[in-house]
Amino acid sequence: EKDSPQVEPRATHSVWVEVRASGIHGTGAFAASDVPSETRLLPYVGPRLTHSQVKCLPREKQYYIHRLDDTHSIDGSVLYNTARYINHSCDPNVATMIHHNNSNNNSGDGPEVWFYTLRRIQKGEELTYDYGYPLVTSWDWLASHTCACGKPECVGYMVGQLWWPRLQRMKAERNPVPRKL
Repeated sequence: EKDSPQVEPRATHSVWVEVRASGIHGTGAFAASDVPSETRLLPYVGPRLTHSQVKCLPREKQYYIHRLDDTHSIDGSVLYNTARYINHSCDPNVATMIHHNNSNNNSGDGPEVWFYTLRRIQKGEELTYDYGYPLVTSWDWLASHTCACGKPECVGYMVGQLWWPRLQRMKAERNPVPRKL
């Protein structure tokens, strides 16, 4: 009914995850206890949008879009999506996996996105994920997507590891090493 209030789903919760201030960026998700490798941590939830709808989202607002399949993405910017606090890292300790089932789905029927640990994570360690952004060859875009993970492997920007060799070439072309005469 048109006058019925919208009920916001309850926040996603995991015994493995707590949210607090992050040294990487703003707010982060942290291990609430030691977490074994390959542990299913938390779903990534929110409204399902077609890729066409994602392209039409207003640019003034920050979104947390996660690609679901060839036609849909999840807008995880909703406050009930605890996984939105998992920050980017060039050396991540969690990754996502798509599950094709219809149970326990906060966003409707169809596939779900879940975060899993890539290795054992110690209590208090920040949970981090490679956002996997494609390399946009604009230095303005890169400047607005700098990485602050602080890892020795950090390439300085939030681009997926697949793009690192190309990024290194771009950086070298921009700042060539002087040759000795």
